[in-house]
Amino acid sequence: KFTPVYGTNPIYLQSNSGLERIEIGYNIETPVPDYSLTVDSLASEYIIGTEPTALDLTLTAEGDLTAELTVYNHHREPLASWTGSIQDGASEQVELTLSKSEPGHHMLVTRIKDTDGNLVDQQTLDFHLKSEEVTPPPSGEYDFVFPEGLSS
Repeated sequence: KFTPVYGTNPIYLQSNSGLERIEIGYNIETPVPDYSLTVDSLASEYIIGTEPTALDLTLTAEGDLTAELTVYNHHREPLASWTGSIQDGASEQVELTLSKSEPGHHMLVTRIKDTDGNLVDQQTLDFHLKSEEVTPPPSGEYDFVFPEGLSS
């Protein structure tokens, strides 16, 4: 085994060794940078109200990267998107306001790209939108209805 050092590396052959030439190849091992994007504050359910539904997210990057976030409904229709660069170790507050809010399954798709624009990773995070639950009025005749908001 031959371990080269910086500079000139002479190689000597023993006479009558049968070797006519020596070819040296080398592999430079450079560590592949780790890229990841952590999405915090995504709830599993959101209640649809009178205002457009907004997702308040915190993004944390490992490695200098570009993040692309897109929210899709169950029919793969894009409802909101965001693109931005995040430095290694930095956190970014992002608000995604949905263009329409319909009950059902939704997906947040995150794509991360390195500094050269190459896709490194893609994740799909699921959440649901639900309609506001309205308590129906009691049926039948009652002398008293327990007030809402009070509990024992």
